Amino acid sequence: MTERECLELSLESDSTIPRFVIRFDGVPEWARLVNLFAQLLYSQLGERLISVIALPREEDLLYESNVLVVVREEEGVDEKIVKAKWEAEDEVGGDLSINYITCTPEEEVFSTAFKREGFRVK
Repeated sequence: MTERECLELSLESDSTIPRFVIRFDGVPEWARLVNLFAQLLYSQLGERLISVIALPREEDLLYESNVLVVVREEEGVDEKIVKAKWEAEDEVGGDLSINYITCTPEEEVFSTAFKREGFRVK
């Protein structure tokens, strides 16, 4: 397996998520959707959001998901994640869909698998 380049979106001190898309294997709309989803998540979750790791293409699935959302604590985040997902999908339009899974930093099995295959937004 070759190591893939990562999409890294870092939290800066001004609480914004700058966009640095290095490479996606899929259509440009997938990168746009993931970027928008990450921005909406940060606005919804703030410092509770640790990272978002997206697979290179929408059709790629790992644990039946194409995006991993890593949060400090899972309690009470699902509604906010769903809201961000729907808003991002509506704004981008088309047939692309985010199928996410959440975990905390302690659940390393998920983040390790996604990091190996995906593009990280942290």
